[in-house]
Amino acid sequence: LYFDLKMMLPQQQSEALKDMQMKVEGAELQIPSELTVGQSLPDAEMRFSFQTKNGNPIPMMDMEMKITNRKVEAKEKVESAAGSFDCYRISETINMKSIFSVSINSKSWFNPEVGTVKTESYRENGKFNGRTELSEIKR
Repeated sequence: LYFDLKMMLPQQQSEALKDMQMKVEGAELQIPSELTVGQSLPDAEMRFSFQTKNGNPIPMMDMEMKITNRKVEAKEKVESAAGSFDCYRISETINMKSIFSVSINSKSWFNPEVGTVKTESYRENGKFNGRTELSEIKR
C-alpha cells in the first residue's frame, strides 16, 4: 500500500492553502501487504513547496518531512467510534523542517482492511502532542 503524504497535512492547513499551488517531491509512505511484528518498514521523505496562483514562489512556506525508524511493534485490538479492529501498531519518527524544525514520535494503529484506525503523536520530550481516531466508515 502507498499513502500520499499530502494527506498528512491537517484539513485546516489544507484549506488555508487552497489559494496556492503546492508542489510535492519525494516518495509515498509504504506499508507492505503482509505485516509481521518486529518488521522494519521503508522510510519516506517529501518536500513541499508553495507558489501563489500566478506562480510566484513562497519560500517561507517550503517544508521537508522525513519519516524514519518505522517499525511494526505489536498486533492489538483497537476500539474506536467506528468499531473494533485488529490492528498493527506502527511506530515512527517524523522530522519536519520549515521555518523551524520539529521532531515527533508517532504511533499508528493500522488495519489492512480499513487503513489507519488511530494515531498518537508525542514531542521529543515524550509529552503527548495529539491524536486522531477513525470515527466512521462510509460505504
